[in-house]
Amino acid sequence: MARRHSPSSSLSGLVIAGHGRRVTILDEQGGTWSASLRRRQLVVTGDRVRWQAVAEGQGVVESIEPRERILARPDENGRERVMAANIDLVAVTFAPVPAITDLALDAYLVAAEHLDLDAVLVLNKHDLVGSAGAETERRAARYQAAGYTTLKVSAHAGTGLTELHETLRARSSVLIGPSGVGKSSLIRALIPESNAVVGNLVRQGEHGAHTTSASRLFFLPDGGHVIDSPGIREFGLWQLSGASIANGFREFHDLSAECRFRNCAHREEPGCAVLQSLEDGTLFEERYDSYISLLELYGT
Repeated sequence: MARRHSPSSSLSGLVIAGHGRRVTILDEQGGTWSASLRRRQLVVTGDRVRWQAVAEGQGVVESIEPRERILARPDENGRERVMAANIDLVAVTFAPVPAITDLALDAYLVAAEHLDLDAVLVLNKHDLVGSAGAETERRAARYQAAGYTTLKVSAHAGTGLTELHETLRARSSVLIGPSGVGKSSLIRALIPESNAVVGNLVRQGEHGAHTTSASRLFFLPDGGHVIDSPGIREFGLWQLSGASIANGFREFHDLSAECRFRNCAHREEPGCAVLQSLEDGTLFEERYDSYISLLELYGT
């Protein structure tokens, strides 16, 4: 519910939903306001802003406060487009169905490393692994071995949610992953009142905005928040240096220090510790194949 503020006062607020040229702001007293953008600026969910009340329940954004970490993806011209702001954890969500390739998962993780964001993997629909169970378990083991926390959960069955909540608690998180893996279902399971939050945003009226495609922020009961952003379905990588792509593979970090050449590309160089680990069987072939594919697709 919006509170009264002097039309002339400059206020601090948190953007909890984005609707194109309008946003929903949470003020310092817990009230929500529908705000327009005064200037041509990109304001995203998670931004802290300075804003001004102009009418009952209505405001205008004056400026964006300095961002900390961002989640971004390339636009159609390959330039960085910010999707969410002031986050520190990416929960890469996948499921037995719909299937996702190792390459797509690894692209998410390389992007997170490039943006200096911590990442965990969330295997949702774990109760439906069925005949795909063996491969799904092997995939989870690969990422666990690479140093990623890998959680096995089911929004439908209610399993693993305590562990997921503990992982997200007190963090500023965003769930990413392909459509259909159950990101919104996980948020509803963790935060049952999130449906009411969405309903309130709809009732506020966003001048034709499609709230089902809006980015939204939900507060966890014990602190922290989670951003659900359907626009991140098209999350991808920029053109990156080979070194940046290699740095996105955590298991390469210690190995790279043992390579004979400091600028080793881990392809066919003599004395490459990464290739030796692959030959020894201590590096998963699937991860190395993803590395080579990402080099060919995005390497500069």
